[in-house]
Amino acid sequence: MKISGLPAPTKTVEQALCDLAEYGVALIWDQLSPLMLAQARQATYDAIKDDVEQKRFQGFALDYRDDNLRVGNILTRHEVFRELVEMPHVIELLSSFLGWPALLGNISANVTRPGGAGGMLRADQLFMSTPWATRASASLCPHPLPRPCDHA
Repeated sequence: MKISGLPAPTKTVEQALCDLAEYGVALIWDQLSPLMLAQARQATYDAIKDDVEQKRFQGFALDYRDDNLRVGNILTRHEVFRELVEMPHVIELLSSFLGWPALLGNISANVTRPGGAGGMLRADQLFMSTPWATRASASLCPHPLPRPCDHA
């Protein structure tokens, strides 16, 4: 069942690759334990608190207002974030989609508070016209994308 033009959540890397090819996005569920989610949440809020105390907090130009909380380069802030990006299914998806080795330049956290204005979907999409996935895969992906799967 497709919801709002998105693929249905999957548990397999194979289906996720098909969904990436067809939709430009994949939804993978049941991959993170409650403990890992709790650790990531706590580590994010600890990093925000530390940034505010150290006056390192900075806004982001693509936010509509200044009511979001951001933590840049969050990989350096707690081991849980490194564990997230090194999970086997993440590596398998990256290897299949981008090839290997692949470089992760940065990852940040964004917390939109209640009543917050949000912001643009993704900063790196500004240079591309829609649909982003089609254009991105054609211009940025060095390897051919997998063929869309039959979702019958």
